[in-house]
Amino acid sequence: MAETWPSTVPWSALVSSYQDEIQDNKASFAPDIGPEIERRRATMDTDIVSFSLPPITEAQLLALKTFYKTTLKSGVLTFDNLHPAYTSDATSYEWKFIEPPSIGAASNSLYNVSVKVRKMP
Repeated sequence: MAETWPSTVPWSALVSSYQDEIQDNKASFAPDIGPEIERRRATMDTDIVSFSLPPITEAQLLALKTFYKTTLKSGVLTFDNLHPAYTSDATSYEWKFIEPPSIGAASNSLYNVSVKVRKMP
């Protein structure tokens, strides 16, 4: 069962930072003669989504780090949440971190956080 994203940490993408990468799910084989032979690699596709969160406070940062390190077992487990960019989509999806969140200082009391996650099938 997937965990739930902490309610104190915003889960929305800054518009200029959002990237959605459709995974290549096609296998191709070129025989000696004739056209390429193609097939799907898997029956389900996944997307890789990367974006920056709005600037967060120290308390929110600590909640996110605890969620990642402890609740998700350093990103091994999945979590449920809405899509971070599609505001009209009310569907909850299952997500998994591809890499740890990237953290930087925005000011004395705010932090910039970038995430890269996989939308699970």
